[in-house]
Amino acid sequence: MRNPLRVLVVDQELEARGLARRLGEAGYVTACCADPDRAVRDACTFRPDAVVTEMHLRGAGDGALLGRRLSGEGDSVLVFVSRDGRTASRI
Repeated sequence: MRNPLRVLVVDQELEARGLARRLGEAGYVTACCADPDRAVRDACTFRPDAVVTEMHLRGAGDGALLGRRLSGEGDSVLVFVSRDGRTASRI
């Protein structure tokens, strides 16, 4: 039997907990945090297969910086999301 995928959700909004809960209901193993420093620590112990992060993390840098920090912590797939609909903020 295959192990369920592990997903770390990083966002400072309450919706992140909802996303983590829905992923859990779909069979994924999830963890959720709001702080990029904590996300790096959690990635070391939780060992996620994927990290879903908000691009704009208030007062704590951004999702791209977090992605660069996480790139040295394993082979997780990084998924960037944003509530900002402006074209300039898109990758």
